[in-house]
Amino acid sequence: MSAWTFTAQAVPKGQPRVRATAFGGRARVWTPSTADGFKSAVALAARDAVEPERWPIRHGWTLTAVFYLPRPQRLMGRKGGAKEMIPHTARPDLDNLVKAAVDALVDSGIVHDDAPLYMINCAKFYAEPDGTARAEFTLEANTDTEKHG
Repeated sequence: MSAWTFTAQAVPKGQPRVRATAFGGRARVWTPSTADGFKSAVALAARDAVEPERWPIRHGWTLTAVFYLPRPQRLMGRKGGAKEMIPHTARPDLDNLVKAAVDALVDSGIVHDDAPLYMINCAKFYAEPDGTARAEFTLEANTDTEKHG
């Protein structure tokens, strides 16, 4: 098994839903670009961490992701300060954050496809009062699945 750890230094954004409109009798479908900056940060961090000769990962892989979102002012003076991990229970939804990160890994060519992703461990918290918004990842490639996949 091979593992890589990397951090995307950007405010985590969830993958937006596909939008559709009708114009002049024709349907137009597009994905809003609101998560593009976050996805680029994930792709760049992953490209720096994973050796190019390992791309693309084609067989079983797992992802551990911890998202740290900006802490609102109302939580800055909360007892416990920087030591306290406060769960983030508002939007963006955790599944949309994971979807954006996985799409970034696929689109960047680090992984061949998201179908071999067989386990995800993820959480989202507010960043520390003196910390920055970011996303921390551990990507593991299970070489044992090459024989079975």
